[in-house]
Amino acid sequence: MFPLPTELSPLPLTRLLPGDVLVLHTDGVEDARDATGAFFPLAGALAEAARGAPPALATLVARVQAALLRHTGGPVTDDFALLALRNDRGPGSPAASRPPRALVAGP
Repeated sequence: MFPLPTELSPLPLTRLLPGDVLVLHTDGVEDARDATGAFFPLAGALAEAARGAPPALATLVARVQAALLRHTGGPVTDDFALLALRNDRGPGSPAASRPPRALVAGP
């Protein structure tokens, strides 16, 4: 859709441990504004969407999308994309008993 730069710098990320969730998003998510011009509070929306028992990833994304649309009061003026990935290694893995961490990578 558009040319990529010839040099792409790697982003330092920690290892995605069992149970961890990585959320990727475009700038349209963070740049979304409400009627007063306030930016969408992505970190708070993610925390609220993940509250309680860990939801299915599709549910997590749907909750954040619904919060984004509530924040903007309707359709957004910029495109946006959300993608959530989870390391679903089996229950015998060393980190299976700890709560998942949410890693967020954006533009």
